[in-house]
Amino acid sequence: MSKTVKYRKIGGIEFRIPEAGIIIEPEDHNNVKTLLGIIDELFMENYGGYITHPDIPTLINNIPHRKKGDYIYATDWNSILQILRSYLEELEAHGVAEEKLANYKLYLNMLSNVSGGDLVLSYHYATRLDALEELYNLVSQLPPITCPRIIIEECWEFETIEELEDFATEKKNATVQNGQIIFQVEEGDTGYVKREDSEPYYKTAICFFPKLEKAEVEEEVLTVMSLDVGASVKTIVGELEKLQLVTIPEGITRQFEIPPGGTLLVVDYEMHKARIYNKQGDILAEADLRYRSPDAPFVSSIFIKGDTKQEDLRLRNRVDFACLQYETCIASPYNPLWMPEEGWSELWEFYTEDEVKEFANELRRYATASKGKLVFETPEGTWGTARHSVSQVLCKKVAMCFSLEVLEITEPAEADICRAIRCAKPSYISVAVSCHTTDTDKAILEVDYGGKATFILDPTCMVFVVDYENMETYVYNNRGELLASLPLAEGSCDTYGIRVWAQEFNRDLGTLNKTKVYWVAISYQEVGG
Repeated sequence: MSKTVKYRKIGGIEFRIPEAGIIIEPEDHNNVKTLLGIIDELFMENYGGYITHPDIPTLINNIPHRKKGDYIYATDWNSILQILRSYLEELEAHGVAEEKLANYKLYLNMLSNVSGGDLVLSYHYATRLDALEELYNLVSQLPPITCPRIIIEECWEFETIEELEDFATEKKNATVQNGQIIFQVEEGDTGYVKREDSEPYYKTAICFFPKLEKAEVEEEVLTVMSLDVGASVKTIVGELEKLQLVTIPEGITRQFEIPPGGTLLVVDYEMHKARIYNKQGDILAEADLRYRSPDAPFVSSIFIKGDTKQEDLRLRNRVDFACLQYETCIASPYNPLWMPEEGWSELWEFYTEDEVKEFANELRRYATASKGKLVFETPEGTWGTARHSVSQVLCKKVAMCFSLEVLEITEPAEADICRAIRCAKPSYISVAVSCHTTDTDKAILEVDYGGKATFILDPTCMVFVVDYENMETYVYNNRGELLASLPLAEGSCDTYGIRVWAQEFNRDLGTLNKTKVYWVAISYQEVGG
């Protein structure tokens, strides 16, 4: 009575699954070698190359081809098992998560080397097919991208068509497959995905996989724009292995080789940079972005060109993920409206706890860094603060970008939110922005020994400026429009130095508010200069 043989398909190859006791035939062995060749090609395409075992392609090539009538012996089995174990180390080296490798590890642990002279039977073979199928599925997926630090509020990983529909305001010939945007394009046509927003972008990150077969025209592959400033990745005429990063509107150009395993475009409007990374996080190209004009229309967009089959351009493209954060404050510390000509002596932008610690060198209560801002985690019934102090310097200018939301006022007390105090023997100047005593939509700019000015709070962010050279203080909104101003007034002191702070009150001093600080900048002068 003959044994029953079933089949399973892996990577497009039909594999026999014989019942127990049947000896593996040359066809079974040769199919495994063919599948390993396919896995090698997928790994090179998606992961870009081998880190720990560059000899894997050679090991695959050296697996002997067996003819009909040959037995499959221990050396054949053990050489393939060595390759499977090497792939596990490669996947770990490329940063694949432990939970994604769990099944593959389980199958490998069920396999062991075969002693010399033993025949390979079906029970060995079936377990190894499980491992091979799991490995094929792993290398068919895109590897994890080692992103640079980027603040992400929204991220689309395109696991479903609904994610694509949510991301795209307009699309052509685009769909979702295996966690990517792919394009289904006929000859002479092209595909694309476009997104438009009415809010400015803070940071964006898009991972894409471009491949060129023909480039006889300079054409955009990916473009990110916000307030008329952005960056584009374009083809280079005659080049199939390179692309160029181009800034908008200046047109600064940086060429880079298309990296294997994915290309990451990061447009960072906070740092005024556009960068291209490979999947390891190495910077392949970088260009400066100019400061965005507050007068530009609040329109942002992302354009991704997909597969293109045209006479002068043949492009294949996939998109792995797209992440972005919207800008709640576009007030740059480098705006010449408040930055001195010589620049700032010190600038804190609060990306890390170390920056908060460095700034709050005098006193720190409940202050922490969060997504590029200093925020407070103030318990009820108390107050939080971050205070900076420097002695023996003569301060020229102070600027602080902050947001203020007043939720409740129960007592008519002016609670300081921002304050700058300069001592320049014999002059003493103290200026503060405080909560209004009764109105949660307003705040007060006040100069000690001088005047007061009430202004309406901007719901995004504001810039508090004290200009000691011109003896003026100002509050601007994030578009550079003046909300309040006052002349400075002087008291007396016998020292030199500057103190700057921000505060939040959680039902203390009759006030409940939320304070966020985006950056603080100070310009010093030498004493006696």
